[in-house]
Amino acid sequence: MSLEMKEHSGVDNPVGQWLDKALGKWKALIMSIAVSMAVFMAILVICGCCCIPCIRSLCNPLIVAAIEKKDLTPPPYSMPLLAAEECQDDDDDEQDEV
Repeated sequence: MSLEMKEHSGVDNPVGQWLDKALGKWKALIMSIAVSMAVFMAILVICGCCCIPCIRSLCNPLIVAAIEKKDLTPPPYSMPLLAAEECQDDDDDEQDEV
């Protein structure tokens, strides 16, 4: 029925005809492999453009620290320390006024 509908549709696909002649009964297998490879390549491109730069930017400080033998402790950026610094600044201002 599929072949009959194809014949009566009036659409000629020269690429499809060429593939039928060139590949014969292996056309379905080769086309599925080609589509699978295309999807795999698309996933690699997406990872290469998005994920790899993010991972690289996270690993770069670790590599630099290993080479330069630096300590990787993060700087103290917590709010309680900022509040303590403000209190010390206020105390210093009060001492300056006296």
